[in-house]
Amino acid sequence: MFQGKDFTWSRTPPKVARARRENIIVRLPGCVDEVKNANTQPDAFSPFISDDILNILLTPIKKFMIISSTSLARFRMDAANIIG
Repeated sequence: MFQGKDFTWSRTPPKVARARRENIIVRLPGCVDEVKNANTQPDAFSPFISDDILNILLTPIKKFMIISSTSLARFRMDAANIIG
């Protein structure tokens, strides 16, 4: 074994110890089983986000789409009247 100022070097590699039984992960945490068997994207996404949360997130988007679709329809009618 050779020792330097900041290191220790040996000609033989260190012994590799086995992992302790309590450090071995048998079952992964989370919704692994439900998501693994999902066939579609919504099925895989549903264990993480509930329908209530989706409604909270999508309500402003739906309102914006309704407002923009009515203004777009008005724009199309005005353009149709101007053109033809």
